[in-house]
Amino acid sequence: MRLRNHTIAIRAAALTAVLALVACGSEEQAEFEEGDPTASAEAAEETHEAAEPDETEAEDTQQDTESADVDSSGAEGVTTTATFLPHYGSGGQSGEVTLEATIGPVVRDGDLASLAMEFDYQEGEGDLSTMDFLFGLVGITDGTLAGGQVRLIDPEAMMVAELARLEGGEGSIAAASSSSGDSFGDSAEAGESLHWFGLFDAPENETVSILLPHFGLVSEVPVVDGDLDETNTTEESFDYSDITGESHELVTWRDTPEYSIEVEGDETTVNLPSDVLFDVDSSDLSNEAEEALESAAEEMVGTEGGELRIVGHTDDVLDEAYNQTLSEERAEAVHQRLQEVADLEAFDEVSVSGESFRQPIADNSSEEGRAMNRRVELHFTTVTDPGEQVVEGELPEPQGPVGGADEEITVNAGDSGPYANEDVILSVESLERHAGLVVAGIRAESTGEVADLNWPFALGAGGVHRAGVSQVGSVDLPYLVAGDHWVEPLRYFVTDVEVDDEDPEESEVSGRDFHRLTDVLFGSYGDYNEGDSAVAYLVYPDIGGEELTLESPGEHEGTDWILRQIGVNPWRFEDIPVTEGSP
Repeated sequence: MRLRNHTIAIRAAALTAVLALVACGSEEQAEFEEGDPTASAEAAEETHEAAEPDETEAEDTQQDTESADVDSSGAEGVTTTATFLPHYGSGGQSGEVTLEATIGPVVRDGDLASLAMEFDYQEGEGDLSTMDFLFGLVGITDGTLAGGQVRLIDPEAMMVAELARLEGGEGSIAAASSSSGDSFGDSAEAGESLHWFGLFDAPENETVSILLPHFGLVSEVPVVDGDLDETNTTEESFDYSDITGESHELVTWRDTPEYSIEVEGDETTVNLPSDVLFDVDSSDLSNEAEEALESAAEEMVGTEGGELRIVGHTDDVLDEAYNQTLSEERAEAVHQRLQEVADLEAFDEVSVSGESFRQPIADNSSEEGRAMNRRVELHFTTVTDPGEQVVEGELPEPQGPVGGADEEITVNAGDSGPYANEDVILSVESLERHAGLVVAGIRAESTGEVADLNWPFALGAGGVHRAGVSQVGSVDLPYLVAGDHWVEPLRYFVTDVEVDDEDPEESEVSGRDFHRLTDVLFGSYGDYNEGDSAVAYLVYPDIGGEELTLESPGEHEGTDWILRQIGVNPWRFEDIPVTEGSP
């Protein structure tokens, strides 16, 4: 095993691996700085206010970002350029295109905000259709939940907004587009421009970041107060009283060998699996519990005030009364040990309780789901000024190809599954720090004909963690690596688990549906030929450090059984320099 030392700082703990429904070393030391943390999908909507998901990929080069005047608002938008290969099936365009995009400003009026984007079609052959490109920016939706590839992010508040919807939030997506050209079907030729206009929930702060396919994260887009129509250069009009937007808290996750951590808003939850802490049907701490509880105690260092809630949970084997007692006793055992290894006097209040099987986070019909439900959770106010916490850990030897900053690796899908024997070439296009966030751009290149490029980003090794269903076609991998901890791309929850309090055993629990702050519908149209490529973008919490590792983990003892059947595709990029992103 190769050993190397590596020190990085992490703000706002991030955790857990994913339950993906799509088919799907080194000894390190990491300093964690806890900072302010904060499917089925259907093809979406019609023309005009609606949006259509004929969109994906991005062979992208983010270049030359600068401010641009927007006369209609008196503020300045942000200009950036990208070259990419559009694959939307329109047949009117072939080869790469180069577009210069002017993003914003965002105009805020009451509860809503409007975003206008102008795309100057600089180079390319054939027409570029608004139906294919601009509507495609909206991405997939399911007709009821907000959706889309264009995300408005407030990094300071750790909030994200998807496109607003008509009919009080239940109707079509509120977006429109047009072009400056006279071509059929709102298409633009090189030298002409495409216009896009969308509505969102209003952000709190004076600048935001916009996540776009092809362009990545465009940061420091100004927010001004004014008339929502100021920057609407399309021919569509909206009844703003009928439109509802929604923002979601960004959730950071960190997965460790002993526990996992979720930071959502002001609350941090440390999830300690009971299978690590206790033997079956026992409330006596196991030998393995010592290290897990000592590590968990470190997560609370720096806490000043607030409440610590220690809550025990069980699966639904045996009756509720038995499990109520077991959950309470396990929570109390953890409490007693934490009194010895942590400064619980830093909290204003400490409570200990059990919930039996009334609050499942997974389906109890499978062993994997029952294991997820057997847990003790520590809930406490997120540490906002903790000093530094040192975490030491050793990554396992890589199970797949390993590359460096300027290297390519070839990932093979194996000899079974939907992508059997396919190869995709991966390389790191960019790893940048933007306004408290870290953004990775991973280029995927096809080695065959009529190929998909998305599977290396979707078929990872999920652990037994909190249940949930990610957006179909989203980019799930890689994780950032800190010590022996995996840091997921930021996510946000769009649904809640519904539990029948009177009869919890009859509740249908599949977890909270979530969307990732990553590209949606990336590289999944099966029309990439040999040499074609696209760049997938993923947004993480800022974890500091001058060099980072990106990992799609291999199979391990916590890998979900579904992924074991499908197969995992591990790969790793080590010691990638982090650069400061342009606005």
